[in-house]
Amino acid sequence: MAAVAHRTIEIEGVEVFYRESGPVDAPVVLLPHGYPCSSFQFRHFMPALGDRWRLIAPDLPGFGYSATPDPAKFSYTFAGYGEFLERFVAALGPKYEWLKSYWADPTPEGREQMAGNVSEEGFRDEFVGELPGRLVERVSPDPWTLHWSLMRHPPRPEIVVGIFGDQANTLEMFPAMQTYLRDVPDAELHLLDGGHWALETNLDEIVALARDFLGRVHADQ
Repeated sequence: MAAVAHRTIEIEGVEVFYRESGPVDAPVVLLPHGYPCSSFQFRHFMPALGDRWRLIAPDLPGFGYSATPDPAKFSYTFAGYGEFLERFVAALGPKYEWLKSYWADPTPEGREQMAGNVSEEGFRDEFVGELPGRLVERVSPDPWTLHWSLMRHPPRPEIVVGIFGDQANTLEMFPAMQTYLRDVPDAELHLLDGGHWALETNLDEIVALARDFLGRVHADQ
């Protein structure tokens, strides 16, 4: 049974709660709920299919854990909910799609969006934003709060924004990196059920693997 992540996203000022299960690169199945329920109705269905599909179930505005925007600003109609689902799907595109757009067209507005991610909340999202709930509780808040306390003072935030923009140049290095990796076919590969910051969530496993590897590499030294 696949794990189910419970997340929120803000769409045009409306906080939307949603459940997600399955590989991020798998075919997507969108699960709008009916009346009078919420994404809760899919809580058993999603883990049963999450091995092959990416299932996403939002709580529609006015239902479940999502916010209830002013009726003067949100259309509580079938057509309105249909338009909302289009915006919701667009908002859940690739995490860094906005950054790729900036690389292709470096506008002042795009740079301002990058600057918005250089914040304590942005740092927190890098650490736990994509982790399943069972791993989030393993990550202490210290990594992002302490790092932000060191990074918040000018000109450091602006330096980080510049690094974001320069990442486009690293894409040109990928072919050389791939060629190098093909030249080491006997390299060991270990897959861990962790996130980007695996030392926060899978320390024991990594320490054991490292000790074993280094012990074999330096056995004669």
